Amino acid sequence: MDFESGQTYLLRIVNVAIQSTFKFMIDGHKFWVISNDFVPIVPYEATTLNVNIGQRYDIIVTADQPIGDYWMRSDNLACTYMIQGNDVKGIIHYAGGLRMEPASTGYNYTNNFLACNDEPMANLVPHVAMNVGAKSQEIDENVLVTVNSQNLYKWTLSGTTFQAQLGDPTLYDILKNDTIPNYSGDLAISVPKLGEWVYLIIESPIPISHPIHLHGHDFYVLAQGTTFPYMGQALQLKNPPRRDVATINMGPTGGYLVLAFYTDNPGVWLMHCHIGWHTAMGFALQIIEGQKDIKKSVQNSCMIEDTCKAWNAWAGDRVVNPGASGV
Repeated sequence: MDFESGQTYLLRIVNVAIQSTFKFMIDGHKFWVISNDFVPIVPYEATTLNVNIGQRYDIIVTADQPIGDYWMRSDNLACTYMIQGNDVKGIIHYAGGLRMEPASTGYNYTNNFLACNDEPMANLVPHVAMNVGAKSQEIDENVLVTVNSQNLYKWTLSGTTFQAQLGDPTLYDILKNDTIPNYSGDLAISVPKLGEWVYLIIESPIPISHPIHLHGHDFYVLAQGTTFPYMGQALQLKNPPRRDVATINMGPTGGYLVLAFYTDNPGVWLMHCHIGWHTAMGFALQIIEGQKDIKKSVQNSCMIEDTCKAWNAWAGDRVVNPGASGV
């Protein structure tokens, strides 16, 4: 990327990895972080930026260093055990320089198996302030991993592994006969009323960070902690961070994440870990929000019906085994 001395640049950063957490930096430069997951925040200055899977940040950087060439780095952090994880690089070239391989050095930071935590909550202050109200419903999930009867590793949420049925989607059943399939068990969670606050507590004793994504909403991050279990620690209800991917931060004994969302979007919304194979291993659940209002919110039921008819015609007498969660 070419820089002109004295100019300021907007960079949009997104982590599209299946597992990796990246530490982004530009050697010798500071930058201002101005947005997370498309939510404008009060700018803060940084030299490095943790970007977990599915997260997006906007940053502003000024070309204020001596003319030359500098590494732009996206280091793959140690919690993902990658070989040559520090070789993800680009080059910032200042106009008027020699255009050569940089000799610059990166910023120092702690890199161990606990390094994949989010940017601190205190840094992610939404520019437009919004507060969280008292909860009307609470969902609590304890995350563990187990081996099932097929000798496969599966993630469980409070003892249940998510398993979709490709020929029987939840949304289709609601549109067809206003029922929720029972194959998801405790992981098909009904949130019937609109205009209320739902709190979601996810915790795990296993020291592995999990980026949590909820479809259909920006959520509010009320607490992140590096201990297990969650013991009712104080929640930030006044203008907490808003985004759609937040991480269960980890310490040596585990960690927790407390989220909130406002029920204003009828639908069937997936919540899942954004590590690809964790989702495949059953780390997911469904929020069925405002069920009585879902049917009238669907603009094109024919598309859903046609898709299901095509699936049923193809599946026929075939034995369709998704192998993984089906998500």
